[in-house]
Amino acid sequence: MKKLLLGITILFMGLALTGCFASDELSAFEKTTGNIITTVNRFETIENDELNVQLLNQLESSKVKTLNLTLDTSDEMTDHEKIEHIIQLYQSVSSAHQQNTTLRLEIKDLWTTTQEQVSQFRAAELTLSDADKTTITDYKVILAVKGLEVKDTIGDVQTLIQEVKDNFNLEHLDLITANLEQVLDILTLRYEFMVYLQTVITDVNQSILSYIT
Repeated sequence: MKKLLLGITILFMGLALTGCFASDELSAFEKTTGNIITTVNRFETIENDELNVQLLNQLESSKVKTLNLTLDTSDEMTDHEKIEHIIQLYQSVSSAHQQNTTLRLEIKDLWTTTQEQVSQFRAAELTLSDADKTTITDYKVILAVKGLEVKDTIGDVQTLIQEVKDNFNLEHLDLITANLEQVLDILTLRYEFMVYLQTVITDVNQSILSYIT
């Protein structure tokens, strides 16, 4: 939390300087969003062998074995239930990662369109309306703040997945579960951020397009 708060403080100082030196609001938006795109492109790629069939088969085999255990009447999950939950988490993490990868590629294409349209906008020596200047500036600030939170997760997914692989046995079911839940939380956070980023870029693209057409 302290790290995030410090980052936000530095961020607003940087935004203030950017506002002073950028030629216009669009330039400041380009700079901030370009940095955000760089952050998004640094999100870890979960390779297929990190969530592979072999590990899932091991889980399925272990799940069958735990069926022979004495029925546990306590409120705690049995090993069998934990394994079922882990399998579900694996599937959820895999789906979430694929969803994020697809969205990241869509954002990449959108950003390319933004850069092309801004070039046309500048070539025509156009000027944004006061309302559009305010909207774009607001987008820039919100993106920068939200971007700090997701940037702080870079590297965490790989670390958590590696710890799962290194402790993949019945003795560490709780650790496996906790790590996969954290991974899923991070992927969800990134997805929600990228959805907002996609919405912002789309809106800005539409605004710029209205000037150059």
